[in-house]
Amino acid sequence: MSDLISSLKEKSLTLMPSQNFDALAVSVIDFKTEKFESFQILKNQLWIKSKIIFDLASITKALTLGVTYLCHWEIFDEQLLSLIEHRAGLPSGGRLPCHGWKEQILNYQILNSPTLYSDFSALRAQLEIEKKINKNLYEVCTEYWDKEIFHWREIPQGKYLFVPTGFREGQEILGKVHDPNAYNLKEKLAHAGLFSDIDGFSRTLITLNKKLKMIEKIVTEEKKRKVERFVGGFDSVIDPENTLAGKGARVGTFGHLGFTGTSFWINGILNRGIVILSNGTQKYWYEKDGLNNIRRTLGEMVWAV
Repeated sequence: MSDLISSLKEKSLTLMPSQNFDALAVSVIDFKTEKFESFQILKNQLWIKSKIIFDLASITKALTLGVTYLCHWEIFDEQLLSLIEHRAGLPSGGRLPCHGWKEQILNYQILNSPTLYSDFSALRAQLEIEKKINKNLYEVCTEYWDKEIFHWREIPQGKYLFVPTGFREGQEILGKVHDPNAYNLKEKLAHAGLFSDIDGFSRTLITLNKKLKMIEKIVTEEKKRKVERFVGGFDSVIDPENTLAGKGARVGTFGHLGFTGTSFWINGILNRGIVILSNGTQKYWYEKDGLNNIRRTLGEMVWAV
């Protein structure tokens, strides 16, 4: 795998100067051997001085709802499945009040609907799951996370390098969650709020597969029933020729995207995965052509080997 990593480093170093962000971390995971290799780039140079910690953004959903599905699949009736698969008819999102947000989320009617990616659906799923299991969602999931997966309010200070992910009220967002609801509510939520370095996240995926048979369960479930896009809390590849996972990521590839410029994809046929973490919203969020080029280019390289 070292030759592949060397090629990915070289390609990444050629792509980074044209980006509107300055930090990138990449890993390739071999789930057969349960090993991975990774690298970090900062300001167009390979970075080995300290660990860069990234805001995972919506990858949090896979580490909360996805993990809960893997270890407690028996509680997921059709209604709960529709919530974690974003086909329950809830609005995509909006600013929530600090007081009464749960009541607002619980007030939405759940209706089987076409897929609409929704933070509100993820939050409703969290509330419904917590009622069923009578404990906080994070109590279930943290057992399977690496020690370097952190809720944003619990990151040890002085050990990691933070990278900026944008601006809030005229100040740079550094070491705090980018998502406005996660920031304002300051609770442990299902939709956003987790941070990690590249190695900690890679180790977590290996653990999920080893302990919970993640690849087998998700690929089997996708084959067993026709899914519109999401399956058991994970995103899936619908159009292999145009996916952000990269050309060659055939049907049976699953993972998740994060708004701040994060993503991971796992090819269930090859038993291989790629993780890409960045601070893609460093200057502005709406121009992602460069980031998406990195995602597609590196992904295609990984699936081609």
